[in-house]
Amino acid sequence: MASSLSSFNRNNISFITTQFSPLPPWTIKSLTILFNLTTNIKANITPEVYQALYNEVKDDYPNYQEIFTDGSKSLNKVSAAAVFLNSKLTFCTDLPPMSSIFTAELTAIKLALFNIHKTNHKLHILFSDSKLGLQSLSHKNLSNPITQDIRLKYSDLYNHHYIIIIYSRWYQR
Repeated sequence: MASSLSSFNRNNISFITTQFSPLPPWTIKSLTILFNLTTNIKANITPEVYQALYNEVKDDYPNYQEIFTDGSKSLNKVSAAAVFLNSKLTFCTDLPPMSSIFTAELTAIKLALFNIHKTNHKLHILFSDSKLGLQSLSHKNLSNPITQDIRLKYSDLYNHHYIIIIYSRWYQR
C-alpha cells in the first residue's frame, strides 16, 4: 500500500467545491412555474392542437415577452440557447462536451434570465421543455450552482420584471 500511495499523483485530483448562497434561503423569491398547462396532453396530439394550446397561452398573457429556452446534446457538443421572440434576440453558449442535458437546459434558462434586462419589456413568459429542470427550480434546491444562479437572478429581477415560467413540452422534438 505504501508503494501505491507514493506513486499517487496529487496534482490530478479535482475537488468539487460548494458555493453557498450570499442570501439566506428564506429571502430568495419563489419562481412562478406553471406545470398545469400540459399535464393532460397525450403523446399523439397533432401539431394543430399544440398550436391552439400555445395560442391560448398567448391570449392569457397578451403583453408578455415570449422567451423560449432549450438545451441540446449530441455526441461531441452540448449547447444552450434562449430566444426572445418579440425582441428578436438570441443568446447561446456551448458547454463542455461532458455536460448533461439537464445542465444544458438549466443553462438555457439562466441565459434567458441573465439577458432579460436587454429588452424593453417588464412582463415575461418563459417556455421550457425541461420538466426535471423546472422541478429542480421549484423545489428550492440550492445545491446545484446553476439552480442557485437562476434562483438568485430571479430574486434580483423580482422587483423590476414579472416572469412566469411554463413547462411546455409541446415544442419538444
